[in-house]
Amino acid sequence: MRTDSSPSVISSSAMPDSSTSSMSFLIFLISMFCLCFIFAISVN
Repeated sequence: MRTDSSPSVISSSAMPDSSTSSMSFLIFLISMFCLCFIFAISVN
């Protein structure tokens, strides 16, 4: 039980800074795309 749960905890908690920055950048791009999509719908 302990050996099975420890790798997932390590992988989820010990994420490098590059992956977190790329994830935040991806979320930023998705939010901007959604804003442009909502703006296009409201204009039409």
